[in-house]
Amino acid sequence: MSEREMDSLGVILRAERARAGLSLEQLARAAGIPGGRSTVHRWEVGDRCPPPWAVGRLMEAMGASPETGELARAALEERGRAGWARMSDAARRGAATKAARVQAIIDRRLTEEQRAAVHAARAAAKDAARGADGGEG
Repeated sequence: MSEREMDSLGVILRAERARAGLSLEQLARAAGIPGGRSTVHRWEVGDRCPPPWAVGRLMEAMGASPETGELARAALEERGRAGWARMSDAARRGAATKAARVQAIIDRRLTEEQRAAVHAARAAAKDAARGADGGEG
């Protein structure tokens, strides 16, 4: 996984979808997302940036709390249209802090099995990122 796959918006979308027990296809259909499952997948992994209206629809379709919806919108704003690769080091540190807060909220809402899956995915992403930058990080 690349660094962009660890952005906080993608983490929120994947974790909320897991919490809701929805497939990519089910979520795309429920939220009325043009482009279907592939579009939602690209948003989850950070290949594309969803428009603000889509974030609202996704959160509603997943039954996310208002707090989680606000965190998703804040993550979208922080990520911006420039993408993860163009963020400054200070912005990356800020995103990591927000991601930690998001993770705490997610942890409270997931089942033990879902929590373990999210943590395993995050650990794999961090390991992959360390490998990509020569072991630093």
